[in-house]
Amino acid sequence: MAYEIELHYGFERSHDTYETYHAFEATDIEEEADDAAIEAKLADLLDCSPDDEDFDCKSMRITLPERTVERIRAEGYAAGRLGVLAQMIEGPWNNDACKGYAIMAMERAGLDPEMIRKVSSAMTDCFDDTTVAEAGRYYVKGAVR
Repeated sequence: MAYEIELHYGFERSHDTYETYHAFEATDIEEEADDAAIEAKLADLLDCSPDDEDFDCKSMRITLPERTVERIRAEGYAAGRLGVLAQMIEGPWNNDACKGYAIMAMERAGLDPEMIRKVSSAMTDCFDDTTVAEAGRYYVKGAVR
């Protein structure tokens, strides 16, 4: 799937040097762009006004390179994962909720009730002798992969 943005570009041609100066602004194609505001912003970046005869503004859709999309996805995944971890570390902590998640996961993984009881008991010990920050670091470093 190709991802696109709307690239707005303003340009002004100098009467003195005949050089052309450019300014750019990107917008999301799914959002309603305020063309007049974008044109004013681009003109301001070029130290002119939207009604100057040497200024013009156009736009076009461009496709983001696949490598850029992959990087954005990877960074978003990492940020989401870190955000969940930060919430676990910094947010309100509830041992019972944590054990509930673990028991649900063990049941889904097909562990028998005796094994679930053993793990649940061991978790209680971990709660007693391990800080939330230490547990978070243990998870992040990939103790079980």
